[in-house]
Amino acid sequence: MPTAIPPEFSGTDARVRSVVTFMDEILDAIVSFYEQEMIPLPAKKYWAISAVAADCEQLTVTLLQTYIGLPGQDGMIPTQCDGPRSAVIGIQILRKVPVVGPTGHNVPQGNAIQTMSVGPAIDSWALIDVFKEIDVYRSGVILTIDTVQPEGGLHGVIATLAIQVP
Repeated sequence: MPTAIPPEFSGTDARVRSVVTFMDEILDAIVSFYEQEMIPLPAKKYWAISAVAADCEQLTVTLLQTYIGLPGQDGMIPTQCDGPRSAVIGIQILRKVPVVGPTGHNVPQGNAIQTMSVGPAIDSWALIDVFKEIDVYRSGVILTIDTVQPEGGLHGVIATLAIQVP
């Protein structure tokens, strides 16, 4: 779903606003892929700038950095201003995990933790396939997928993607 452009930015050039379209497209591609593969996603889904707060299960796409050059290119090497642009994108999928009760009771059993780890394990593989479809320039990407440690009853994965952008 396209992000609404606030009135104060409505007069900006479409080329400048293309980063908004790009973020919409990444979020939509993830959601579409998960629907196609029948992998459930958390109900809360959005994109933002930088790190985001988590108080529930959610899918977030964040713009972490933009630069001139190809993905992985050393930022200290001079580059022409009209060269390719790249972006570093964070994708985080948080899901529930059982936790110890407030009084130290209800310690989760290993099988419950293992069962609740299925979603993040599947997410780590599925995100690799999603990004095959997003890499429109086929100039190469840098992709890492790490775990998000259990905290506040949530755990999951976070992907960091460096990709050439329009």
